[in-house]
Amino acid sequence: TYLASNLDNIVGYPNPFKVNTAINGTFKVINLPQDCVMNIYNIAGEKVRELTESVQSVPNAGWIEWNGRNSGGDILPQGIYIYTITDVFGNKKTGKIALLK
Repeated sequence: TYLASNLDNIVGYPNPFKVNTAINGTFKVINLPQDCVMNIYNIAGEKVRELTESVQSVPNAGWIEWNGRNSGGDILPQGIYIYTITDVFGNKKTGKIALLK
């Protein structure tokens, strides 16, 4: 597990992210505290997906995986996406993902 006590050392990989070549076809953010929420936005600022650390394939393990799809299950177009990680205390970290085809 990668469970952390704060957001200081989060790591998102691979970046750039290409679904066809990434391990398990996912972008992964590790070193998260328990119950974090990750929101993913397109470059226009529209939320395309929300993921919660506690409901991943291994709950409360300190990581979140994203498969490059929106909340409706559609594959998103190539581009730059912004993600925010929020912990249970309201602390936030922001990062960028380059999604390639």
